[in-house]
Amino acid sequence: MIMHGSGQPVPHRTDGEASRPCPGARLGENGRMGLRHLFGTLMAAASWAQEPAYFTEEKAHWWRPQGELRLRADRFRSDEYPSEGFDRAGVRLRLGWAWEWSWGRAVLASRHAAGNDPRSLNRARYDQEPSNGNWIETARLDFFTGGDGGFATLRLGLQDNPLLSHQSVWDPDLSLTGASLLASMRHEGLGLQEAGLRAAVGRVRSFPGWDLDLSAGQAVVRWDWEPTAWTLHAGRWELRWTGDLHRFRPVPGGKAGQRQKLTLDTAGAGFVWQTLHPLELRWIRQRNPDTASDGEEFQVFLGGRRRPWIPQVGYVWQRFGPTGTLPPVNGDEWWWIANAKGPRWLLALPLPRGWLLQATTMRHLWLKDGETITRSTVSLTKRF
Repeated sequence: MIMHGSGQPVPHRTDGEASRPCPGARLGENGRMGLRHLFGTLMAAASWAQEPAYFTEEKAHWWRPQGELRLRADRFRSDEYPSEGFDRAGVRLRLGWAWEWSWGRAVLASRHAAGNDPRSLNRARYDQEPSNGNWIETARLDFFTGGDGGFATLRLGLQDNPLLSHQSVWDPDLSLTGASLLASMRHEGLGLQEAGLRAAVGRVRSFPGWDLDLSAGQAVVRWDWEPTAWTLHAGRWELRWTGDLHRFRPVPGGKAGQRQKLTLDTAGAGFVWQTLHPLELRWIRQRNPDTASDGEEFQVFLGGRRRPWIPQVGYVWQRFGPTGTLPPVNGDEWWWIANAKGPRWLLALPLPRGWLLQATTMRHLWLKDGETITRSTVSLTKRF
């Protein structure tokens, strides 16, 4: 799926763009966003490199939560080890509130999940969130300032990651406890929506362990030249954790129980042609400067998600080496967490009354021994 997180104007796109809902909003004259962008604000770390979102935001009263209800079925099969296959289904509810003042904003959000997959299997299946349970996913305070020429926002507390990313590096459902800063120039006359820096530092709230520390920063440029829109970004990510099992395994040469470190340099570009049937292209690459191991992802989407019964199709190709990704925090929509490659196909059908039906299928090859898995999902999502 495909990530934008900002808390400030999320890119240009005509149909949104995130596994977490993403408003595609722009700032007002004072550099703020209204409550109608609540879910773009609290869930948009999201995914400049995830599947596009379809939602249209509406103004909400402070006392009435906005939310998302998702029902999903997941099928996993291994070509070499058929006995390891499984089927599971679950439901997830997300609720959020926001309170806004002239100087800032407070955001609170919760997540509730239930499914037939026991929590005891989540870790071995590389899941980034429990299949059953209730928890707070956002509790943060924003301080912002801005005008026609630019904006700056400081966010403190439990929050989404504001850096532009993709599932080879970061799962959009993760949060971190810490601080983030967004500071940028803009020029509406030239179509320049953002030319600045994004940074985040804190402890990642990851299931099943919290012993993950992230520090990251990137430069971002976004501009609209109708009917096209463009995004460029480049940055560095550094992750530290204590070596253990599964996602928390040591880096090559490291030992369990010792502190591990991975660094990635990332760069990406995106293009949108905003027509009746939008075309969207994205390419993202990351490289470990210490080992020269790298990875990349290419994505293409045709069609939008706002017109009922008019489908959208998508194709994603993903590849990363042994240390060309961040295994403890990369996306759980795929399967292998390092040294893998493969394609993914997507079909999304907007339905009346704001429902979205989506189906995906993927083939993921583990480069170490050639094991190939097939994974397919079907989901039905409703925003309210």
